[in-house]
Amino acid sequence: MMYWPLISFEYRSRTQIKVRQTAKRTHPEDPNIEPELIATVVIHIVGVDATTLKPKALPDWLFPLEPTGQ
Repeated sequence: MMYWPLISFEYRSRTQIKVRQTAKRTHPEDPNIEPELIATVVIHIVGVDATTLKPKALPDWLFPLEPTGQ
């Protein structure tokens, strides 16, 4: 069996990023079989000021290119 993750960015703003990761298992004995879903997780990454715990913009170097479709 082979496992492979799929990672997609669902949302992005100056203070937060929402990432979805899906893990699927392939069937090497029959590649025509649809990969089996093992797990899906949604991760919310939020920038906050460590002193005030209020939202803070994520650094510009995290966003070198503008995403398409936004």
